[in-house]
Amino acid sequence: MKLLHTVLDASLFPFASLPSGTALFDIETTGLSADTSYLYLIGAIHQEKEGPVLTQWFCDDFSEEKELLLLFRSFLAEHPTLIHYNGCGFDIPYLNKKFSRYKLMHQIETASTIDLYKLLLPYRKVLSLPDFKQKTLEALSGFSRTDCFDGGDLIAVYAAYTGKYRLAALTGRSEEADALRTVLLLHNHDDLLGLLSLYQHTHLPNVLDKTLLPELSLEQHMLRLYYPLPLLPFDGNFSLSVSESSAASATEFGILSVSGKDTVLSVCNYTGELKYFFADYKNYTYLTYEDTAIHNSLAQYVDKEAKQRCRPATAYQKKRGNFLPLPLKKLPETADKLYLFYQDYKTVPPYLELPALSETGFFADYAAMMFSAMPGFIKNCH
Repeated sequence: MKLLHTVLDASLFPFASLPSGTALFDIETTGLSADTSYLYLIGAIHQEKEGPVLTQWFCDDFSEEKELLLLFRSFLAEHPTLIHYNGCGFDIPYLNKKFSRYKLMHQIETASTIDLYKLLLPYRKVLSLPDFKQKTLEALSGFSRTDCFDGGDLIAVYAAYTGKYRLAALTGRSEEADALRTVLLLHNHDDLLGLLSLYQHTHLPNVLDKTLLPELSLEQHMLRLYYPLPLLPFDGNFSLSVSESSAASATEFGILSVSGKDTVLSVCNYTGELKYFFADYKNYTYLTYEDTAIHNSLAQYVDKEAKQRCRPATAYQKKRGNFLPLPLKKLPETADKLYLFYQDYKTVPPYLELPALSETGFFADYAAMMFSAMPGFIKNCH
């Protein structure tokens, strides 16, 4: 078993160091099934007192697999927050099965990790990529590899290494084994640095959990949310549009501009009159001449010819002001606490009243809702 620590150059962290207790990780195996293959290498990038560190646990022989798992389990006790690329689909299930096989009483919960693959996959169509492999996205984030192998290519390399390693123990000549090990470690090293590049250029989770707040400005009926960080690992200007149905023409309501250093979400605000519809419409009465609804308890004082029972489409009151679109296909569970305004009954999108820019909590919630639904209305790059 070999344990390697490499202190990384701080320039690899242009925006922020890794939070305490957080680690990026990647594994290397001799196959896809934990039942019929071996785990021979785990790499992780984490923050230590001396700076960011890359740690690699490497098995010289298949017999060291359990020792590797024990060492990584100890590491996880101090680094419970894991960041990975498609680890929910492969790395974590593979490790959990190995933990169970050796009765090590440990399981990694995927829900407590950040899977950049799952986070970014909804943007695949708009990017028109040939595939969604980590290497493909790395190139978009500006990372350049030294390693030229795919993981599958290295299965034969590791098999050759184990033979050369045993031979070196007999002959005392380790040059060939050392060269093969360097190839294996380099692939894992570049996988992790590529993952780090994606992570450094993907600050979207901090917007979704509201720990990253935008700088706000309002210019010519356009709300501008500025982030001095890249929220997504690709550059471009993307139009945002919404339609009431697949057959309807789309209406553009904003632009998302992403660069390698910052992100701007510009949203057109609506100035004019909108309607607020009461869900409990049976408790309201529509006033014909006033074109508004009032509660039944007040309607008893209105002449019969000037009122009628409310239908869902007439149970509204009107308000004039400035509003922001909320073009979500599915409203959040907290939508019943929101005052949503519409141009007419069930038209898309609903709107929220635009508050003062000092209401930072509102805009943190608004940004989180917008970016959580972004793949649904980000349409094209120009």
